[in-house]
Amino acid sequence: MKKAILLLTVLTINVLTSYSQRFDYDKSSTVFFGLNMGSTWQTTDVVNQTRIPGGAGFIFGKTIGRDYGRLVSFDLRFRYLGGNWYGQDSDTTSALGQNYALNTVYGSTGYAVQNFRTTNHSLSLELAMHANRFRERTGLDPYIFAGIGGNARYTEGNLFNEDGGIYDYGANPTSTFSVSGYDTPLDVNESSTHNPDGTFHSYWAPSLGVGLGYYFGNRFSIGLEHKTTFAMDNYFDGTVANQNGEISEQNDLFHYTSVYARWYLRRGNTNTSTVAPVKNPNVYTGTTNNLTQKPVVAFTNPNTTPRVVNSPTFILRADVLHVSTAQNMTFRQEGVINHNFTFNPLTTKFQSTVQLNPGQNIFRLIGTNQYGSDEATVVIIYERENVPPNNPPTVTITNPAVSPHTTNNDTYTVQSTIVNVSDKNQVVVIVNNINFPNFIYSQLSTTQASVSVPLNLINGVNTILITATNSSGRVASLHGARF
Repeated sequence: MKKAILLLTVLTINVLTSYSQRFDYDKSSTVFFGLNMGSTWQTTDVVNQTRIPGGAGFIFGKTIGRDYGRLVSFDLRFRYLGGNWYGQDSDTTSALGQNYALNTVYGSTGYAVQNFRTTNHSLSLELAMHANRFRERTGLDPYIFAGIGGNARYTEGNLFNEDGGIYDYGANPTSTFSVSGYDTPLDVNESSTHNPDGTFHSYWAPSLGVGLGYYFGNRFSIGLEHKTTFAMDNYFDGTVANQNGEISEQNDLFHYTSVYARWYLRRGNTNTSTVAPVKNPNVYTGTTNNLTQKPVVAFTNPNTTPRVVNSPTFILRADVLHVSTAQNMTFRQEGVINHNFTFNPLTTKFQSTVQLNPGQNIFRLIGTNQYGSDEATVVIIYERENVPPNNPPTVTITNPAVSPHTTNNDTYTVQSTIVNVSDKNQVVVIVNNINFPNFIYSQLSTTQASVSVPLNLINGVNTILITATNSSGRVASLHGARF
């Protein structure tokens, strides 16, 4: 049965990976609920004999640290699990006194067939770690988890026949009875006493497990999960000896392999109509990703430009509409292409974690499809905390005096003045997103220089980015010209 469950789950996941999934964290809560049912088995002194179905339970929890592009996320969850674990040896044993319910049988026959059924109920608290970014890209949800919980178990054995007499094992010891009926209670606690009144033994036990799920949508998933619990004693099967009479010093383990269904609760009203409009004019507030329209690109974090920050790391986010894949997007930092970003076309969400240089940082995002392209630019100013400014550079475009500038000539020379630089290596010029090393640099004084950029203009819009850097920071000036 365990093989059938595994095969069915793998085949289902293989088929479903061809379908797209949607993760919209703004519309789903971080609180979830799940149901599970599966097979129980154990690692004990008595040979396994599994009955299906063996157990069932539920979980209730909350996801922590979930965000677009995040490498991992965590679940803190409460679990109830109840089930029956069965075992029966394949031969008689003469381990006198080691199976505490068999004392009377051993006393008259000298041997018996060890068997048991353990009913166990557990309430546990678990922490699970998920591959969040991988889940966003594929819909598959691999994870590991660990927990600690309170348990209560009751173990019994089928040691006497229906008349209360000892089984006549004969030549074939296991042919005279079946473990489907248990008429002799066997409750073994840590002090190894036999409690015929059928009371449960309570104990604490840690557990470890792994799982693999698949998300059909933003709020629902199914999957396969395995959990192993460490019983912390050697009495889960009611005996400390195997059928060869050997005494085991290892504690028992019991296992639960299951299939599950999990639901995230729906988030409350997410209507943004009551939220004050952001200052970025390119922000798109719809949700349709129609690939028959021209792209729309808008940064959502930051939603104003320029943005002043005090941390060298920043998470850029944007909405990119009507673009099918990340291959149809270009992301630049200071004119240099940056491939470190994630994009989900179903949620239209773009995200990149960027490293900032002191001073101005210019980011440009372009989306393209067959109907055209769109772009958005933001400036983030990184001001280091507790470091007072010390003459950072300045860049001033002197010719042309305004931007954008329109000309009918196919050649043009851009002039600029730069303060607080002393070497050409402190200046970078980007023309139409391509590094332009052939600019003319003239040192006018110890702190001031001029830069001339002779251009061969292309028809349409031309962009010129001049960046200056010193030990106190970096600053850039962006100019546009139309020919």
